[in-house]
Amino acid sequence: MSKGQFDIKAGALFPWYFQLLGGAFTLTGVVFLLENFIVSLILVPIGLLILTGRSGIEINIISKTYRSYYSFFFLKSGKQVSFNKIEKLYINANKVTQKVYTAHTTQSSTFESRKFDAYIKFDNGNKEYLCSSKDLSNLKNQISPLAKVLNISITDNTTLQ
Repeated sequence: MSKGQFDIKAGALFPWYFQLLGGAFTLTGVVFLLENFIVSLILVPIGLLILTGRSGIEINIISKTYRSYYSFFFLKSGKQVSFNKIEKLYINANKVTQKVYTAHTTQSSTFESRKFDAYIKFDNGNKEYLCSSKDLSNLKNQISPLAKVLNISITDNTTLQ
């Protein structure tokens, strides 16, 4: 990665249980490779599609363009958009709740946690999602190289909520 180009990976497109399913498809397809080639030909690409699905954003400071992308099989697709200036980098906090039911009763438990999301705002009014983390300091460390090159501060909106 050059000095003026940033590739911030937002993460996997599919949740962990789909990725587990994708791994099972790939493994099953490899096992069936010699016995049933047709089944293998179907399962392996589907499994690899699920396992390699990612999203992110590429920002080129020198050419003043950015691209939000989706990546499958390590091939990125997305439209280049030009900008004049990056207005700000900011972090928002979200409360995440998950309700879990027990197997044999109607009782449930609710778990709450905080998640932090980083965004970038361009002068054309576009706001793009960068990445997220459960740890605020980890997220700040992840986007601080971009803020340093742009010579702008990171706006922390987590204390306002």
